[in-house]
Amino acid sequence: NEIENIPLSGAVADFINNSNGRIVEMKVFGSFLYLRDLSGNGFLGEIENENINLIKSSSQFISASSLYHDTTPIFFTRESNTVFILDVSTGKLTEYPLNVKDGHSIAQMWVANDKLLIIAWDESRLQILHFLDQSELSEIEI
Repeated sequence: NEIENIPLSGAVADFINNSNGRIVEMKVFGSFLYLRDLSGNGFLGEIENENINLIKSSSQFISASSLYHDTTPIFFTRESNTVFILDVSTGKLTEYPLNVKDGHSIAQMWVANDKLLIIAWDESRLQILHFLDQSELSEIEI
C-alpha cells in the first residue's frame, strides 16, 4: 500500500534532473531522505507537508555505510575533514570538523551502532584505518 505521494519539485527535483536520473543510493531515516548520484553528489532533505525540504546538497556528500539499521545517520564529505551527524528528532545536521594531518583525508566510513570505522588516506594514497566510538569523533587525528 502506498503511504504517501509527494510531487517532486524544488531542490530534490533539481538534484534528480541534474543527475540525469542516475541515482545509485537512496536511504530513508524516518521523515528524512538521502539520495546519491553516480557522480558522488549527495542530497539530504526532510519530507514535510507534501514537500521535500533541502537540508544539504553537495559534491561528495556521502552517507556512512552500515550493516545495521542505525538510528543516527552519519555522513561525510569524501576527501575532506568533515563528518555530519543528523539528529532525526530535531532535523539538525551537526558538522564535526576532524583533526586531519596535512595531506590526509577521509576515503570511506562505516557505522555500526555507536562505533565508526574510518579509512583515511594520505597524499600517496596510503590507507590508514581508524576504529573509534562516535563520542571520540572530535578527539582523534586522522
